[in-house]
Amino acid sequence: MNRCVCSLSVFALLAGGTAALAQVNDASFAAPSSNKAPASPFGTDALGDSIGCSVNQDALTGDLRNLGVEFAFGHYFVSRSGGFAIGTQVLSQYDANWNPVAEYTQVTNSPTWGNRDGAAIESENRLFFGAEAGELAEYVWNPTTQRIDLASSFTRTVSGVTGVVRALAWDTDRSQFYSKDFAGSIFIFDRTGNLINLMPSPISAYGAGYDPVARTVWFHAYRTGTTGGADAPKTRMAEWDPDALAATGREFNTDFVGDETFVGYIPGGGDVDVIGGQVVATVLTQGDPFDFVTQYAITGDGSACGGTGCRADLDGDGVLTIFDFLTFQNLFASQDPRADFDGDGQFTIFDFLTFQNEFAAGC
Repeated sequence: MNRCVCSLSVFALLAGGTAALAQVNDASFAAPSSNKAPASPFGTDALGDSIGCSVNQDALTGDLRNLGVEFAFGHYFVSRSGGFAIGTQVLSQYDANWNPVAEYTQVTNSPTWGNRDGAAIESENRLFFGAEAGELAEYVWNPTTQRIDLASSFTRTVSGVTGVVRALAWDTDRSQFYSKDFAGSIFIFDRTGNLINLMPSPISAYGAGYDPVARTVWFHAYRTGTTGGADAPKTRMAEWDPDALAATGREFNTDFVGDETFVGYIPGGGDVDVIGGQVVATVLTQGDPFDFVTQYAITGDGSACGGTGCRADLDGDGVLTIFDFLTFQNLFASQDPRADFDGDGQFTIFDFLTFQNEFAAGC
């Protein structure tokens, strides 16, 4: 990789005091857009590191309404509304490399959108997806055929839930489901659909997944203060503690880096799994006609999509220049986890110094 010949240092950026940190999200410093799935810079065991490339669901399904995602039994499952104008909703199955395996007509009473977010109880060979009017679809997985047994699958209604079972997660430790419909309460119900508890929450979520290591729930949600339309950036993963019944304060953004032309992304389904020894979040971000599934590291370290393996190349153009400094400055000012270069969970002068040393060393 090439590196600019210059004597710029981190102290030059700090020379203006706090004013030097005021340039946040300045359009003139935006990373160049790309036709490929956007990449995210990665850090040192940083929460929210990207893992690989985003997968374009519209290209895979030919459908502009991809809604939920679940990784179970070594396969990805994506719920989509299909030709809902004629009452057809589809559940797509892919292998671990996103090769198409099978498609199923959804088990649902929904007249339009059908299944939303998914969850799984793998020990029982069961896959679940929520829908309108408190509906919970239970799909039966056949481990011999590696397919869903659609004839044995069915729906039930979760007691006490009159809205949409939109976000959905199964707690393997406490043996209970969590559901949420955007800004509504968090519904907690048992294996048979009986309501256990409900908790008000400011998290506006579409997807959810359970972290078996931390014993917490992660919601794929709108950012605080954003709702919909064109007010981007807007998507994040936010952690919630079932014991404290409160958010932990840990979160990371799931907006795409590199896509400046479309700003309408909203959170879709989500899942959390232990993959390869690290805890991984799998999220579907809806941005008709660009629906993407992206994975992020909750523990461990990710790698940039199509990246150079060079952390200092923050704008991803393959060259170390002043624009990488400016990108770092903006990330630091907004307290983006990607600016936590020393990996201590805080934003200090040592992040600047670590970045400067890596920039000076070249790649």
